[in-house]
This record gives sequence, C-alpha cells and structure tokens, in this order.
Amino acid sequence: TEKLEQEWKESIMQAFHVDRLLDLNNGTQMTAYETSIRNRMRGEGLSSMFQRDMVEGYIPLTERTVSIMFRKGLLGRVQDGFISKVTTLWDKIMGREPLVVPAAVVEAAKAGLDVYRVRFISPATRFMQAEKLQGVFSVADFTEKAVAAFPGISDNIDQDKIMRCVVENSGAPSIILRSEDDVKKIREVRSEQEQAAQKLQATQMAAQAARDIGQAKASFTGPGGV
Repeated sequence: TEKLEQEWKESIMQAFHVDRLLDLNNGTQMTAYETSIRNRMRGEGLSSMFQRDMVEGYIPLTERTVSIMFRKGLLGRVQDGFISKVTTLWDKIMGREPLVVPAAVVEAAKAGLDVYRVRFISPATRFMQAEKLQGVFSVADFTEKAVAAFPGISDNIDQDKIMRCVVENSGAPSIILRSEDDVKKIREVRSEQEQAAQKLQATQMAAQAARDIGQAKASFTGPGGV
C-alpha cells in the first residue's frame, strides 16, 4: 500500500509539473530571473486545471446566471412580455427610471448570438496569459532588431493592438487606455501642429534665403549701381 501511494504521489507531481519546481528548492535567496522561471513553471503546471475549471464550471455557471437574470428583467427591461410589464409597473411605483435593454441586444439574444463575453481577471488567468504576453514581447523585440535590415517589416505590426494586448494580458486595468476616438483626436492635433511647424520652418528658410540673395546682390553692386 505504501509503495502504491508513493507511485500515485509521483504520478500526480509529474502531471502538474511539481517535480520541476522541486529542482529549484534551495536554501539561498532566488534571483529575479529564478523567480520568473519558477512562476512560469508553476503556471504551466496549473494552467490546464485552471482552463478546465473555467470551461466546465465558471463559464457555464456565469452564462446560466446571466440568462436567468435577463429573463427576469434584472439586467434591464425588455420591450415585450409579462415580466416587462410587471417590471415597468414596479419601477413606476418605486419612482425609478426604468433600464431598457436595447432592441438590437434582445434580437441578437433571441437569435442565439453572443451578446457578451466572459472575461476573467484573476491571478490564475494571468498565469495562462503569461505565455501570450511573452510572445508579444518576443515579436516586438524581433521587429525592433530586424527593422534595420528589413525596413518594411514593421508595416506588418499594429502598434495600437500591441499596446492593448499588453494591457489586457498583463492584468493592468483597461481604464488606463484611452479610447480609439481619443487617440485619433490626439494624433490629428499632433499632425496639425507638425504641419504648422513645417510651414513655419519653410517660411523662415525662404525669408533667410531671400535675405542672403539680397545681401549677395548688394555686395556685387558698386557705387551708382555699377
């Protein structure tokens, strides 16, 4: 029995890559590089379990909960149905402004389309996103080095999408990102300022050239215009 128990323990440790973590156990303080390696190994060992929990447990539970709340009108009032009428009447009694679900969302839900996306922001999710984030950094680093030999290679990379991907997979709050419309306005203002600066510089250069030509003519013109 003890032998069988030990075999099971070893099998479980190998399945979750715990044996790889034991190789890093030592009595000295780990460096930042060793810590990152250990975290990556731990993520590799637990990512499959986290993924299974999300796919088989949390996502179906969330979708079921949202569906029940949607039908009961707890996420907003739908334009038709008995529940809608009751909810509208209750809002009037309570003196509240009714929250109405847009008709497009209702029709999309009836058609079976995905009207929302479940997004996890837990530390377990960041474990699984670490590999994707590392891939983004690798691509950015490779592009920076290769652009010297192949200048056009950077045309394949969307810098805005890289930034949003880094924020999404690093666990940082999305509120730190400006909206696409705000970014567009900032770039338009910057472009106008750059164009104005270029025009001013061109005007100054033209004025300087005219002064230089005038001085040159004056130096070659003698007394009496000779």
